Amino acid sequence: DRRRLLLRGLTQSLPEILPLLYTLLERHFVAALNEAGRKQTDIAKLHAAAVTATLNAVIAYAEWA
Repeated sequence: DRRRLLLRGLTQSLPEILPLLYTLLERHFVAALNEAGRKQTDIAKLHAAAVTATLNAVIAYAEWA
């Protein structure tokens, strides 16, 4: 079953993927807060979008698993 193969591949990649996702969340969340504090709203929104995209990736994996 193709779905099972894909899920197995994703699961085997988790030790590499999860630290990357965590790093992306941390960097962009902190950057969004910093830019918002400096009233750089447009830049803060870009970092917030990266946080949202990363969280959506985590949610998508959780729904598959």
